[in-house]
Amino acid sequence: LGVVRWLAICGLVLGLVVLNLPAPRRTSAEVGDATDARSLHLVAAARHDWVVGMFAMFGLCVLSGFAGVLTELLLKDRSVPSSLWVRNLQMSAFSLPIAISAVVITDGRRIWHSGFWVGCDGWLLATVSLGALGGILTSIALKYA
Repeated sequence: LGVVRWLAICGLVLGLVVLNLPAPRRTSAEVGDATDARSLHLVAAARHDWVVGMFAMFGLCVLSGFAGVLTELLLKDRSVPSSLWVRNLQMSAFSLPIAISAVVITDGRRIWHSGFWVGCDGWLLATVSLGALGGILTSIALKYA
């Protein structure tokens, strides 16, 4: 790898480490009884485990890298005639049951009692929007690069 790519990797790792530094612990009096979305967010922040976060982010980066390489390989392989849309639908059909199962297993009871959108706020919207924008930019780069 060249110098620029190594600097980009180091910057990514540094950003992940900074984002996953332990947050200051909150007392139960500060957290409250977690009845609204803001209180639920405070409870989640109080239970923040930075080691789990670091492993999750590391796994995310590794899987994202493999997915990018595989997608580029599939799109540039002329022996398999398939469009980007077909590939996206294939990947979605594979990943949606896994994602839905994970949501039901981890948060099924809370979703059942409080509704699907409990705890959703502007930060969630920003995160999803950035992910979607990243996907669009990746597809543009693969198409025109």
